Amino acid sequence: MSETSAKLQDLPLLTDDELITLIRDAGSSSVLVDRAVNQLLERYRPLILRKSQACFLIGAERQDLMQVGNIALYKAILHFRSSEGSFSAFAARCIGTELISTLRSTNRRKHKPLNEAVSLNQQITNEDEESAEMGELLEDPGSKSPEDMYIETVSAEALLESIRSTLSTLEKRVLDMFLSGSDYKEIAAGLDIPVKSADNAIQRIRKKAKRIYEEQEGARS
Repeated sequence: MSETSAKLQDLPLLTDDELITLIRDAGSSSVLVDRAVNQLLERYRPLILRKSQACFLIGAERQDLMQVGNIALYKAILHFRSSEGSFSAFAARCIGTELISTLRSTNRRKHKPLNEAVSLNQQITNEDEESAEMGELLEDPGSKSPEDMYIETVSAEALLESIRSTLSTLEKRVLDMFLSGSDYKEIAAGLDIPVKSADNAIQRIRKKAKRIYEEQEGARS
C-alpha cells in the first residue's frame, strides 16, 4: 500500500486541525488535499445545513445558501489560525457571518431570491478586462473583525431564538426536524402527523420568521 493510500484511509480518523495541516502541506498530493477538504465539508455539512435552513425560512434559496456555506467553510480552512481558538468555533462564525450577510444583501435587492440574483459562478469582469468568479470575490473571513463576526453570529442565533419564542409546541418540534434537514414527509412520519399538517406548520413558521426578521432589520436601519 502506498503512503498516499494509507493516508487516505486514515482521513476519517484525523482531527480538524490535522486535516487542515495536511491540506496546507505543500508536500501533500492533490488527491489527498481534495479528499481532506471533502472530509471537512462532509463533517460540517450538518452545521451548514442547519444555518442554511434557518435562512431559508426567511425566504432565501436553500441550494444557493448551501453553496455560500461551503465556500465560507473552505475560506475558514484556508485562513484559520490556532491562536483563534478551536476550528469548529471559527468555522461556525465564518459560516454564520457569510450566510447572514448574503441574506441581508439579497433582501436589499428588493427581496429577489438568490437564484434570481448574481450566481456565485458568474464571471465578473473589471475595467481591465480581468475576470473572476463571484465566489472568489466574497470577503475573506480575516477581513471582518472578531467583533463584527461575533455580532453577526449572535444576531443569527438571536433571530432563531426570537422565532422559536413565537411558535407552538408542535411548530417547535417541526422546526427542529426541519433545521436538521428533514423534508415534509420525514417530519410527518417522525411526529406521526399528516404531511399536510407538517406543510402547514412550515408555512406558519416561515410567515412568523419573515415578520420577525423584517422587524429586526427595520430596527437596525
